[in-house]
Amino acid sequence: MDEITTINVGKNGLTDALIGEIRSMLHKKKKLRIKFLKSARASSDRKSLAEEVVAKSRGKKVSLRGNILLLSKR
Repeated sequence: MDEITTINVGKNGLTDALIGEIRSMLHKKKKLRIKFLKSARASSDRKSLAEEVVAKSRGKKVSLRGNILLLSKR
């Protein structure tokens, strides 16, 4: 069974290094779970954070439930 890797977005938000890590993990795995911690949501809402992740990581949004974005390869 293929496990889904979880990446937490914290107080530093979406840095270039984090986007690079998301791209790298998407290349290796089929799906990623990205969790937006409370400290990351202080500066912007979860929907705009999710849109930014999808745009910058070149992934495909599967779902956004609560504060968790499920992302897959395009």
